[in-house]
Amino acid sequence: MSRVDEGAIVVPDVDHKIFTLVMVRDYERGRVLLGEKLRGFGTGCVVKTFLGIAARHSTARGARGARFVDEEREKAFVGRSCRRIRNRARPRTPREPRLTIDARFSNGRYYNGFGGKVEPGETIEEAALRELKEEAGIDALDMTARGVLRFIFDDNPTPWLVHVFHASKYGGEIEASDEMRPVWFDLKDVPFDSMWADDPHWWPYLLQEKKFVGTFTFTQTTTLVEYWIRESDDLSDV
Repeated sequence: MSRVDEGAIVVPDVDHKIFTLVMVRDYERGRVLLGEKLRGFGTGCVVKTFLGIAARHSTARGARGARFVDEEREKAFVGRSCRRIRNRARPRTPREPRLTIDARFSNGRYYNGFGGKVEPGETIEEAALRELKEEAGIDALDMTARGVLRFIFDDNPTPWLVHVFHASKYGGEIEASDEMRPVWFDLKDVPFDSMWADDPHWWPYLLQEKKFVGTFTFTQTTTLVEYWIRESDDLSDV
């Protein structure tokens, strides 16, 4: 992976999918709240075509229907989903790579902030608050916009725009959902080896309470190829 000049990355001239990401920080104890992904992306079934095939098959029953009551049922569901993904993938040409699992996510541990896709009729802020409530059981009381990141994938035609928020005060009790298990980490122990590869590049801005914008390009969904990142008070300048 390499850091490049801002103009070196060509941005597809298409509409972007809009996502949110909320990072919850405890200043008093020097720690941050992350979610361990319990199903879908990051539960051992991260494949090259996740954004297309896996999103339809791996999460269709879990995210929209089934509520897992124990770990064995969860593992069984993920295993079946992975097999369906591999079996239903389009035929490969001789030179096309096989579906690949990124070692970063194949060890059963994948951590991220709390967030998801902005639904029709929602503002970005409303979506961020909703996702945090759904995934961690809490309401952010001081949520602040910190960054906007663009993600470009070679195996998906639609780039993502992820709006990153910061919160340090919240109401309610932190609790696990069927999708995420909240875990506190000391700042010195943030598990970057089990997180997206772009995270180490923008976290310093977040922790220093700076606003930032950047673009990251990935191959095979999870392998970071090149990126740029910079401080910016104008979060529309991405």
